[in-house]
Amino acid sequence: MTRWMGLMMLASGLAAVAWTPDAAAQCSGAGTAMGSCPAGMTYEGCCDSYAVVQWCESGVLCEIDCSGNASVPQNSCCETSYDAGCCDTTVMACVCELDPFCCDDTWGWDSLCVSEAQTDCGGCTTCPSPSTSCGWSDAGYYDCSAYPSADPSGVNPMACGSSCVPNCSGKQCGSDGCGGTCGTCSVGSTCDAFGACVATCTPSCAGKLCGSDGCGGSCGTCLAGLSCNAAGWCVETCTPSCAGKVCGDDGCGGLCGSCAAGQICTSAGQCQTQCTPSCAGKVCGDDGCGGLCGSCAQGLTCTSAGQCQTQCTPSCTGKVCGDDGCGGSCGSCPSGTSCDAGQCTSGCTPQCSGKQCGDDGCGGTCGTCAAGATCEAGECITEECTCVGRQCGDDGCGRVCGYCGPGTECNLTSQLCEDASSTGDTTGGESDGAGQECPSGQVWSPYAGACVMGGLSVDGNDDSSGCAGGPASGGAPWLLAGLLGLLAIRRRRRA
Repeated sequence: MTRWMGLMMLASGLAAVAWTPDAAAQCSGAGTAMGSCPAGMTYEGCCDSYAVVQWCESGVLCEIDCSGNASVPQNSCCETSYDAGCCDTTVMACVCELDPFCCDDTWGWDSLCVSEAQTDCGGCTTCPSPSTSCGWSDAGYYDCSAYPSADPSGVNPMACGSSCVPNCSGKQCGSDGCGGTCGTCSVGSTCDAFGACVATCTPSCAGKLCGSDGCGGSCGTCLAGLSCNAAGWCVETCTPSCAGKVCGDDGCGGLCGSCAAGQICTSAGQCQTQCTPSCAGKVCGDDGCGGLCGSCAQGLTCTSAGQCQTQCTPSCTGKVCGDDGCGGSCGSCPSGTSCDAGQCTSGCTPQCSGKQCGDDGCGGTCGTCAAGATCEAGECITEECTCVGRQCGDDGCGRVCGYCGPGTECNLTSQLCEDASSTGDTTGGESDGAGQECPSGQVWSPYAGACVMGGLSVDGNDDSSGCAGGPASGGAPWLLAGLLGLLAIRRRRRA
């Protein structure tokens, strides 16, 4: 509290200086009228004691006791605390208007209060040192300050003159105007602005064996080995535990430490950078910082997307398979059986006749294809047969890509027709087919340099052995070439 700004008092029971309109009318700000101004007292004032400021205003001696500022919360508005409120009175007033629990000593300044301070009330500032001393202010007079100090010009001495005459006329308590006191009030009463003791508190020990009576007195004490808990009961003494923790609860109502401004204490007792809650598009569930975006009404549950939905209870009573009623499963059936009304029943016969791969109709498989092949209609299919880039030889599917003319022969490596006199033996054997054995239904073609489909030899005669001799004149080879050319149509090879 200073000469120009009164401290904000909390509705939760923070100590408040009594205030009346008459006292306020005589002294500026939070000053209290103490009587007539003594000789030599000026508006700039002086320090009557370490914590008491006095000054003269309109002929009235005004006084402020700066020690009352020690009751102001010292925690940052962005730092959780077991005590109610925070050091920035403007931010605190905003938060407590939104959430009165934040200014209730029963609840303290929790993570929800911190979140409201950051998102709704302008953020946080560093807490200044409490102004509990009398000192010279930049405004040009003596006021409550964090440290005692005198007028640097020396014009206004710091200590009030010894010529002050104590004045306790009609007063039971409070200041005598000279740094002394006119008396103190008993438990349950406080001193008002006029020096009278007035009752402010009714002691209450109902249901309590120990602890505070709410008015500065005690409801009793506990025996050795026992301690008083928050409910006023004597319980076994608690041993604080802070192993591995730098902040948070010590398990006995105390703290293991506090975090710096901009940090919060996690449930594991570690300080971490302040988390920004995120509830966009959510009406319930986690806000990402340990808080909640809201809760669902009775009978509803919160989904992972933060939406409330009708609660579904899975039902698998009497079922070993099938739907559980909530999108889940009551189980699956072994191969060869199927699920009927929640029971696994037999009767499915796998069908793999004529199939190399694919489904057997009962949840099993008829086989798998080798690498590079795919299963289509129960058959494994590989690459297409082709004669692209080939003049002669096999197309990859047992057909011929073409024949070489007179004086040329098929190079089995490149499958191109080359001059017979310059290529040497590239046909993989004798160029006239001598000694070549062909499969049943095929004949040797010297032009193709391979066995080809057909029942006629190159000389036009029937050759049931499937082999033929060297080349011969006549139209049979060219007729055979035409027939085989038609068979060289591209098709897919069956693997």
